Amino acid sequence: IEHLTGPERIHFMDELWRVLKPGAKATITTPYWTSHRAVQDPTHVFPPICEQSYLYFDRVWREANKLDYYPITANFTFVYSFVLDPDIGFPDDAAAKQATQFYNNVVDDLEVILTREA
Repeated sequence: IEHLTGPERIHFMDELWRVLKPGAKATITTPYWTSHRAVQDPTHVFPPICEQSYLYFDRVWREANKLDYYPITANFTFVYSFVLDPDIGFPDDAAAKQATQFYNNVVDDLEVILTREA
């Protein structure tokens, strides 16, 4: 998905939503936007993917934020997790959480599990 333009991302997500049965899940893993891996690859398209990128593919969120004019039919709910750099040791979960919020190159990948809603 990080190799697609904005309109191509919308088309991809709409097509993914179309082919999945209601309640089905899809997992998407992309380089995290604060990782050099997100921007170093010359084939990646700006902007990088972040967890908030997926909000636009949630119909309830689009309607609540008065963004339902976007040409998007997909309707997913999602949960996400971070794949942390294995070379960085954290003394505890609080330190890891702080690092993911404030430092670059701590999170390697964003893993998102999408659930197709009706």
